[in-house]
Order: sequence, then C-alpha cells, then structure tokens
Amino acid sequence: KSKQRFGNIIPYDHNRVKLEHIEGQPLSDYINASHVQVRYMHSQYQFCNCPKENTVSDFWRMIWEQKVERIAMLTNLVDGCFKKCFQYWPKKVNGEPMLSDQFTVKLFKEDVWPDFTRRQMEVSKVGMEQVGARPVTQYYYTTWPDHGVPSYATVLWRLFNKLMQDADKSRPILIHCRTGTLVAMDHLLDQANRENGIDVYAFVTALRQSRMHMVQSVEQYKFIPLAVLEAYTVGSTSSSAAEFMSHYSALNRQSSISTKTLFSEQTKVCPLLLLIYLEAGECAL
Repeated sequence: KSKQRFGNIIPYDHNRVKLEHIEGQPLSDYINASHVQVRYMHSQYQFCNCPKENTVSDFWRMIWEQKVERIAMLTNLVDGCFKKCFQYWPKKVNGEPMLSDQFTVKLFKEDVWPDFTRRQMEVSKVGMEQVGARPVTQYYYTTWPDHGVPSYATVLWRLFNKLMQDADKSRPILIHCRTGTLVAMDHLLDQANRENGIDVYAFVTALRQSRMHMVQSVEQYKFIPLAVLEAYTVGSTSSSAAEFMSHYSALNRQSSISTKTLFSEQTKVCPLLLLIYLEAGECAL
C-alpha cells in the first residue's frame, strides 16, 4: 500500500511494468505502471501513477531500465489543496542535482511556454558511470484545470507535437496522470486519417484492458472526439518565430480547393469549432 497513490488504480498482472529484482527486497520488482497493449498503436506508451516521495527511486529505476527518454506530465504538483505529485526533478537549472540511492538526476535546460514547460535532464546510475548519463525530456502541461477538461485542445496538441518531434519511436513514452485522454487523442487522430472515422468507445474499452479507469470522467470522454475533430479539421496552426513569415505567406495563398485563401477558410472553421465546444460544455453540465 505504501507504493500506491490511489487505491482504485493498480496494474494488471499481464502487462505491469516489472522492475529488476533487488536481492533481499521481496517487493522490489513492483511499481504501479503498465505497458499499453492496444492494436494498431503507432507509438509505445507506458502509464504510471504520479510518483510519491517514497517511490521516486523506483520511478527513476523504471525510466532507466525501460530506456524511457520522454515523459508527459499532465497534472500540477498540487491541485487546490491536494498534493498530486512529488517533484521528481531538480529545483533549478544547473543547480543541485536530485540524488537517490541509485540515481543522479541533473536539470540542464528548461523551456517555458504559457501552458507547458519542457525540461531537459540527464540521469546517471551510481556505480555505472562508465555507461554515461542518459537524456530524459519532460513535457509538463501546466494549465489542466483542477476539475474538468481544458476549454480547447489546441495547446495540448502543441505539447503532443513537440513530444513527438523529439521522439525516438523505438523508446516508450511515459505518461502519468490523465494518461488515457492523451493516448486516445493520438490513436484516434491516426484512425481518422487512416479510416476517415473514429470509434471512441471501442478504443477506450480496449485501453481499459491495459489499465483500469483510463479516461476517468464523462468530461474527458466527451473531450476526446472534440480534440480529434479540432486536429483533423484545422491541423497544426503554430509556427516558430523563425518560420512565421513563410507560414503567414502560405496562409495568404489561394486554397487548392476554393478561390479563397487559407486564412479565410480557417476563419470560417473557427466559429464552427467554438459552437461544438460550447454545445459539449452545456451537455456536460
């Protein structure tokens, strides 16, 4: 029980992540984490509970043993007055590293956007200095509301796109808290592009066979198809400062399917998406 954050979310035996056994510690192979086993997934995912103070060492053991290089964190450390996650990374860039009995974690870069933060870290194992440090990048979504879901999926997709741009698809992506929502968005957008349709119910049902209570609320369930619709209809609309002028020029060009510019077409889509989000919000009340 000391390793559990929530009593109602535990991994299934058939797909739990097993840590390497430590001699003399009978439960040392246990961590509350699961491999996602759903057909047609084009990325590898692992789900876990947010680490507690007494499970941080196990958390970094899992990252090391599973060769995880990317972490998506979809909750704040504290929601309201409830502590949701122990801070498992160093407090300052190039400051004091985080030390455990087996690992040293250093934070060497932090990029902050209005709604999420990307932290680039290095983890090394005590006694295995000859192996060298391994890079680990955390994508920390900071504006998920305490209750409910984001008003729009735009920023969540922006975080996800950065997560995938930095990807080595041979390595798993570790997600903790609100895990099912992000993975469902990814899988169902891929399904929409492949099949010109999605099946939210079938995917969430399959996802819950990998880990219990995935997509925990009605609000999250309703948010998923809206997020997929937004990405499928509009696509990625963000650009870096260096690319802005070329992106702006492209939007001013005539569309390939009408006499209007892409700017005009996007302007027509925006109020439709807003109406759909508002109607979904009213249904959730």
